Amino acid sequence: MSQDLLLKDYQDVQEAIDMMCAKGVRRAPIVDQHDNIVGIATVDDLVYS
Repeated sequence: MSQDLLLKDYQDVQEAIDMMCAKGVRRAPIVDQHDNIVGIATVDDLVYS
């Protein structure tokens, strides 16, 4: 079972990939500094960016 994960819009791409892989998450919402959802990232999106 996967664990909840939020990515910050200013977060380093490699750090986001590492966090997602460590938690077994393939998709995660991206939030801004006010915790408003601004997008969603997939591992594939990040790896190929």
